[in-house]
Order: sequence, then structure tokens, then C-alpha cells
Amino acid sequence: MQRDPALHDLARDHYRVLLMCRRVEKATASERASLVEPFLRFWDEDATFHLLEEEALLVPHLPPDDADRVRGEHEWLRAAVERLRASPDPEAFAELARRLREHVRDEDRVLYGKVERALTAAQRAELRLRSAEFRLRVRPKGLEHCSLPHAARS
Repeated sequence: MQRDPALHDLARDHYRVLLMCRRVEKATASERASLVEPFLRFWDEDATFHLLEEEALLVPHLPPDDADRVRGEHEWLRAAVERLRASPDPEAFAELARRLREHVRDEDRVLYGKVERALTAAQRAELRLRSAEFRLRVRPKGLEHCSLPHAARS
């Protein structure tokens, strides 16, 4: 699906999330045990900041019901990750991966389109810059996952 450049980085994050979820969902219960640590590292170094970025930059542009749903799903995901961290259960891990995949697919197919339609071209351009700024300021890896041209980053 073609996204406005304002959402390219978040959509690219979703691709990485889907790859991780697929690995977890396809794994056997015993194989899943070896994926807990890489998943938690991915969550701590990447996915956590993706959720924060969505909440800060996208959720304010969603209709109230959608905004509440996204916040609720994000909270469920955070709690499920903490349960996994405390007690790695293979079936609960598979359920977390399934719910995370469904959440990402819904954002890609429905919610990101709502944000794109709600914003003017100028607002989408501003969103793209704010996303890059967020990544530089908040994400540990900075602009590593940012699609802005180098000249626009300075």
C-alpha cells in the first residue's frame, strides 16, 4: 500500500514488527523459548518507541473512538510484554504475536489512511518533520530508521 511520506517510517517499523511476529507465530513452542530474548530486545529498542511516536503524533488526528482503541491496544500490548518478561509462556507469547500482528495490520489498513485523509498536505509535511525530530530526540537509534533526506535532517 502506498503511504504518504509522512508515514513511511512508521510503516517501515510495521514491516519489522510483522517479520518478528511471523517468526514467533511459525515457531514451535520449544522454538519460541529461544525467541523471547530477541523479541524483548526488539520491543525495548524499537517497538516501545514506535508506540510512543504513534501516540504523540498520530493519535491526536484520529476520531475519538479510534484514538481510545489505539491507546487501549497499546496498553494491552505493553502489559502482555511485561507478562512475557516476567514469565515466558510459549502460548501467551504466540497470542501476543498474533494480537500485535492484528494491531499492526489494522493500523496499516485503516488507521493510517484516516490520518492521511484528516491532514492537509502541509500538515503531512509537518508530521514528517516531527516524526524525524521524535526519532532523533527519543529513539535510542536516532535517525537510523528515518527516511528524510540527509539535508533535511540538519
